[in-house]
Amino acid sequence: MNKIKVTIKLVGILACLLILSGCDSDEEKEAILEAARTKNELARVKANLQRTKLERDSLRERLRMLREVCDEVEEELVALLEERDEVAGEADEAFGKIDELAEKLAAERGRVKELEGQMEELNGTIEQLEATVAEQKAAIEQLRAQLGGPEGRLTEGAVGEPNSGVVAEPNEQEGEGEFE
Repeated sequence: MNKIKVTIKLVGILACLLILSGCDSDEEKEAILEAARTKNELARVKANLQRTKLERDSLRERLRMLREVCDEVEEELVALLEERDEVAGEADEAFGKIDELAEKLAAERGRVKELEGQMEELNGTIEQLEATVAEQKAAIEQLRAQLGGPEGRLTEGAVGEPNSGVVAEPNEQEGEGEFE
């Protein structure tokens, strides 16, 4: 571009000099100089116009590319917003499920405490029954001792009514000598 400008200016100046050398009047010389200046100015304006058109075309291309990028970014943004909404919905469902499970857990903890209380009661009952069994075993052993030995035959004047003739038999299935 710069070479074109310089060439145009030189041609204009040479044309002016050639014309001026052949002119006699000052007015003609002035008109010729003015025409040469105008030609130079016109050439400069044309060069600027050409450069401006190139810049305009370049800017249009950049604008087109920016619009494409903007459209792509907008599509990605829409997709991300949809994904965010979906994840937020899933999170809400998860929090609902967590709340539901927390309520169930609280209820189950109450049930466990209730069962623990029942278990303590049962353990107390078992201990009482074990104590009763131990007392009964002791009473049985005492009765055996009074009956006269491990076979446990009743005699007159032993425990119970006199001369009842009841004979206690040992439990044959368990083989421990306990009475049924």
